[in-house]
This record gives sequence, C-alpha cells and structure tokens, in this order.
Amino acid sequence: MPIYNEVILAKELIRFPSITPIDAGVMKFLAKKLTAIGFKCKVLEFKDKNSKPVKNLYAKFGNTRPNFMFAGHLDVVPPGNLKDWSIKPFSPQIKKGHLIGRGANDMKSAIASWVAAVSKFVAKNKKFNGSISLLITGDEEGIAINGTKKVVDYLKKKKEKINFCLVGEPTNPNKLGEMIKIGRRGSITGHLNIIGTQGHVAYPHRANNPSNTIIKILKKLKEIKFDKGTKDFQATNLEVTKINIDNSADNVIPSSAHATFNIRFNNKHSSNSLKKKLNKVFKNITKKDKSKFNIKYMVSGEAFLTTPNKTTYMIQNIIKKVTKIKPKLSTTGGTSDARFIRKITPCLEFGLVGANMHKVNESVSLSDLNEWQVLPSCVEHVERRHFKVIGVNVNFNDREVESWSQPLVEPRSVGLCAFLIKEFNGVYHFLVQGKLECGNFDMVELAPTVQCMPDENRLRGNKQDAFIDYIVNADQSQIRYDVVHSEEGGRFYHCQNRYIVVEVDSNIDIPENENFTWVSFRQLTLFLQFSNTVNIHARSIIAMLSFS
Repeated sequence: MPIYNEVILAKELIRFPSITPIDAGVMKFLAKKLTAIGFKCKVLEFKDKNSKPVKNLYAKFGNTRPNFMFAGHLDVVPPGNLKDWSIKPFSPQIKKGHLIGRGANDMKSAIASWVAAVSKFVAKNKKFNGSISLLITGDEEGIAINGTKKVVDYLKKKKEKINFCLVGEPTNPNKLGEMIKIGRRGSITGHLNIIGTQGHVAYPHRANNPSNTIIKILKKLKEIKFDKGTKDFQATNLEVTKINIDNSADNVIPSSAHATFNIRFNNKHSSNSLKKKLNKVFKNITKKDKSKFNIKYMVSGEAFLTTPNKTTYMIQNIIKKVTKIKPKLSTTGGTSDARFIRKITPCLEFGLVGANMHKVNESVSLSDLNEWQVLPSCVEHVERRHFKVIGVNVNFNDREVESWSQPLVEPRSVGLCAFLIKEFNGVYHFLVQGKLECGNFDMVELAPTVQCMPDENRLRGNKQDAFIDYIVNADQSQIRYDVVHSEEGGRFYHCQNRYIVVEVDSNIDIPENENFTWVSFRQLTLFLQFSNTVNIHARSIIAMLSFS
C-alpha cells in the first residue's frame, strides 16, 4: 500500500490545467491514487441546461460509522496573463520555501495533504471504527450547478450517512491555525431594471426619467440598517456593484436604468425575507414616480451556522496542538461549498493561509505542508536535497551482539570543511566561525570558515556563501591542504568531507562579520585545551597542520 507525500502529490495535481469546468483528467488521476490505498471511488458527471458538464468524485474507505468526510475542489480559476507569472502556472516549482502554481493555495495542496495523511493513517491502522470519505468537486470556482450541489443530492438518494465534514478551503488570514469557519453569511444578488419613458431633455414633463428613480432606490437601499450583527456573525451589508444606463445620446432621457447589488446577510434573515423587504422599497418608490420595475434575484446560498459540538472542539484542540495557535471560530468571508454540504451533515472549514489565492504566482508555504517524504526504502526530502535516512541490518558472527537494525544518514553530496588563512605581519591567521550545532552541547564552538554541503548551503542563503567562492575557485598555488576523508560509519552511510585550507593574498580584504573572526594558529591550538570549544571538523584540520 503506497504512502503519499503531500508536496509531491500537490505538484502532480497542479500539473492538470483543471480550469472550471474543465477536468483535464485530474479526477481520474486522484481516483487512481485513492483506489491504490483502498478507497472505493465513483466519478460522478453532472450536466444541466445551459451549462457544461462537470466531473466530481466521491470516494470512501470503510463501511461503518462514523463517516468523517473531507470536501474540496480541484477546479481552479484561469491564470490570467502568463507574462505576469514567474513560472508556467501549471508547471509547479519550489522557490524560496514555497510551492508555486495555479491551485497551490486554492486548494489542491489541501487535498494533497488530506490524501497523504489518510495514506499514512490507513497504512498503520488496518482496522478502525468508522469510515473516511472524500467529496471532491470540479465546479466550486464556477456557477456551482453541477458540482457539490448535485453530489449532495446524489448522496441523499443513496441514503449515504455523513457524520461530519471538514471542508478544506483556505481559511487562515496570516498563519496556519488562526481560524476555523463554522458558518457563512448568505449571498443574494439583485439585478434591478427601472422602466421609464424616453424623451427630449428639454421637455422632461413629457418623459419619465428612470435615472432619478433608480438613484432614489439605491439611496434608500444604502440607508437600510438590516441589523447590528450577532454573536457569531458580522452585520448584514448591501453593496451596489453596477449602475448601467444604455444611452448613446446626451440630449435624450433614457427609457430604462439598471443596477446590480449584492447582500451578504447573517442568520437573522433569509433570502425570501430580504426579497420581501426590497420589493416593498421598489414598489413604493416606483409608484410615486409612476415608473415600473422588474427584479431578478440570484441566491448563492443561505446563511448558516454549525453549532460547535465535541467534534468541532476536538478539531480545534488538534489544530492548537500542531500549530501552537488556538484557532478562532469564525463566519467571515464569502460563500463556499459548505453551504450545500451543511444540508446533510454538520461541517466546518479549515485550510491553508489564503492570502494569495487566485493571484499571480499563487503559492503555499512548504512549512504548511511537509518537505519530507516517507518511502518504503528511506526518508528523504521531496527535492532530494540535504540527505536521506536509510535503514540497515548489521550482522556479525564474532560479537556479543551478533545482529541489529539501525538508521543511517546518507548525505546527498560531499561536504566541505575549509579554512581561509591569511598572513598578518608575518603570522598566519585562520578565519573561524562561531557555530552552534544540533546534537552537540548547547554552546557555540569554533568551526572552520566553511562547513556545509556547498550546493545546499547556497539554497539557504547562509552567510558562509560569502566565503565559498574563495574555496571552490582557489588556484592550486593557494591551496595549502586538500584531502577527502570518510566520516564515522556508525551513524553515516558513505559520508565524505573535503578538508581544505586556502590561503588568500594579504592584500585582499576579507572583512570580519557576525560570527566570524581571524585568530592565529597558536591561538586556535590553545583553545584545544578547553572543553567543547573547537568542533570536531576544525580539530581534524588542525591535527594535520603546522603553522607559525
């Protein structure tokens, strides 16, 4: 049974250009991944009049209760102007600790993280009480007709019982762990058309200007105080988004005027109660102005609140344990597919930091995912950097303990341990750094000028970078010592370090900076008399040198 890594899987998902409602093969791909770890998968395609078909996925592991479901979407918004991107949007790359690509944030990485977590869980727990399911849609970023809404109807007909659902939408404003969504405000859009009487601007008494009427109406709408908010919800707000008057002549009173507005409302209202309130305003004003109106409403979703229960608090506590942040229970933001799912099960939303979703160079921090993967043969970095951890079996016939198993660290490249030396007034000095190393005592030790794997070090932008070029580009006449040694084999596998001493011209100014200073060879050797002062790599070089 495979175990998936979230970063690798996220990159694989991002490579599919699944722009709403295009599937591009991503549902079939994910279904194959889930089937491999024991899920039963059903790809559901729905279509409706005047809309394109959409593929969705319902997958389930197990047949008992409780059924804990994860919901998300694999469709993404268009990338926009490709010239504004630093990469090809559907060719994901890792740069400066971030995975970049369209859908990285919203929300392919969240799906990848969930699937990776489940793969590890089912590998360790062959039998457990309950079921795990996924509802993945391809229509969240679109008109939401043939996506989650239809899947929910399908699950109702199948009498599929869902006990709780976690929706993986990006919910955190700045840091992972800040916010859980336990509800959402409703959304209603109104397309208002005021019908007057066309005429000449010089004879307004012979016409009926709809512009005057629509101005009065919009002014009245903005004056309405719907509510002051509640304990769980912010106040209801109405925003005018469009005002259109189709009139090509400057001296003609138009026959009609149009406006579009949107209301985000809390659970003190319903879409029907708001329609009644608004229609009353339209009727009163148009009657006084002797004009007519028609209104077309579109309801994206009703306001809802999932009353926190023990599952909510359990998830909140788990998030706090992992992120060290207690997430706030919130209802802020726009709509999500939770508006459909809440009809069949309690749900909440928790996902990544959503600061750059839908933006150019959309990305997710690797610190919010995982840079390391557990494979059957080893543990290694997703970019095959740094090192990998392998397991070995050791057998001896002539020892008290004849066999054992242990992990070994296998570096990806040859390490570099180097001193820069320079002559000051006829005395050679070594450029040493103060270094605190994991696994040693919690104190700073004197270390070589450079101690790293050069390629890896450059990726981190370490201060040692300033000195690496002096080492690797040194002329043969500058090299005073250069040898490759294998390292201790009880903890490292095929580990080698290049030990090198390079002399720089006394006229070259190499300034001291934080953590670095020049000391004479005699001073350096004197430090050897004090415990835990000179690290092992510096000692290895000192042992083979003789300087005055």
